[in-house]
Amino acid sequence: MSLTKNTDYVFSPKMTFLGPAGLGEGCLVGTKKLLVSLPMVLTDVDVRSQVTEETTTRYSFAGKTPAEAIETIAEDCEDLNEFEAMLQQLAEGEGDGVIVELAQMQRLKVKLGWFSKGIYYSPKAKGPGWKAFTLGEKKVAQAFADFYANHDLASG
Repeated sequence: MSLTKNTDYVFSPKMTFLGPAGLGEGCLVGTKKLLVSLPMVLTDVDVRSQVTEETTTRYSFAGKTPAEAIETIAEDCEDLNEFEAMLQQLAEGEGDGVIVELAQMQRLKVKLGWFSKGIYYSPKAKGPGWKAFTLGEKKVAQAFADFYANHDLASG
């Protein structure tokens, strides 16, 4: 039995990745318990010397891009717990992914504005402290908004 996208999980196959490995292109998957961001292509530019050096790192899992790997795992997993465990393994495997356990957060919201499309989370019940994952396409951002609309942490 495969999982159902936008019911069991929500997925952005392309987003701006910002994590321990740097800045670049990545993907984001969310469940009711987790947000997992994986890098796909990161470019590191070294400008310390007179010659600029650029290094590009492309990530893959079993010969697939992280986005393709997530889709395959979702098809192959028997249940949501197995899917979440596999996501955590992917993120921790290279040490470059970002895992947000929603049980440790106090607030969660999805913004659909022109300049602020993204999913925002905070470990604080009030005030500043929001962190976010950007969501580029409007339809992807709307899918995240619909998926998390009735989440226990959802706020306006």
